[in-house]
Amino acid sequence: MPVILAIANQKGGVGRTTVTLNLGAALAERERRVLLIDLNPQADLSFLLNIESGAHRMIQDLLLKPGEDNSAAILQTQEKGLNAITASRELVLAEQEVCNPIGQRATVLSTALARIPEIHSYHYVLIDCPGRLGGLNTIALAASDQVLVVLRATNTSVIGLERTQDEVEHVRQHYNPRVKMMGALLNQYQKRAPSEARVRDDVKLKVNGALFEAVISFTNQVEKAEVARCSVVRWAPKSKAANEFRTLAEEVEARAHVS
Repeated sequence: MPVILAIANQKGGVGRTTVTLNLGAALAERERRVLLIDLNPQADLSFLLNIESGAHRMIQDLLLKPGEDNSAAILQTQEKGLNAITASRELVLAEQEVCNPIGQRATVLSTALARIPEIHSYHYVLIDCPGRLGGLNTIALAASDQVLVVLRATNTSVIGLERTQDEVEHVRQHYNPRVKMMGALLNQYQKRAPSEARVRDDVKLKVNGALFEAVISFTNQVEKAEVARCSVVRWAPKSKAANEFRTLAEEVEARAHVS
């Protein structure tokens, strides 16, 4: 079975989608089979993967009809070793139907993934979660083994971390007893900023030491890769940013215990 990893923070603008794409690319570079799932109604991950909305099934279709064979929703991407299930803004409508109220529907994503016969062939499934409270985050956590919280070294991001930790605990108690925190990742980090160093120390305490040693530095290399609609691992493979994501992938592997 794959490790299903939710990339989350209930604070927007922290770079969850960027981390999902580039962590996936770095894991694929390590010869891991990776499936990316866009669970954000903004569909930014689908955009960065250069996959346009079309006749193929998307994540909202899987949520509305989770009992069907969902293999047709998996698409190849231009990134070597990465497959994806995409989204469109119609996911908002699916969320209203599926997640209001959440109740017994919390496992709808887990059920949908179980209906993909080849899901067992993947090493990782990375879920790009929305940056807000709501049912989509709940169903993501209910389907996941572990949670990677992405945050910037700001006080508002730390608040998002705390809310995500509370949501993980709620889901563990009510829907998915196996889900747990993998750790917190500092993104767009500026090591020389004293305020960011203080926030880093605060985050480390809040996650009981489970702060990734890897950090993703503030750099325009990632932004340029996104303009090109590809991962920085592929766009600038020798760059500092690409190497930082490789370091993150190595640490994720160690924490996930994938053999």
